[in-house]
Amino acid sequence: MNRRLLFALALVTASGGTISSAMANSAHRQARRQAIVAGSIRNQVATERAHERYQQCVRGSGYDTNCERQLYRDEQNARARGRRTAIIVGAGR
Repeated sequence: MNRRLLFALALVTASGGTISSAMANSAHRQARRQAIVAGSIRNQVATERAHERYQQCVRGSGYDTNCERQLYRDEQNARARGRRTAIIVGAGR
């Protein structure tokens, strides 16, 4: 083959790889965004539930350190649930 033809073929092939790589990066960013949003929503819902449980505990027993401990554990569980949701959504893409 002619050198110029080989060079042109190499350029077309190289540029196609760059374009598909950029498209793959865009898809990866989109999946990452969706995972972060899903995780933060899950965390927010679980945290709201934790605060509702805390309010019920305080109403039932007055201010109590057990209520504070339960709130802390519930908030930690909410964060863990948010992270797990983000990982699951991100892995599914």
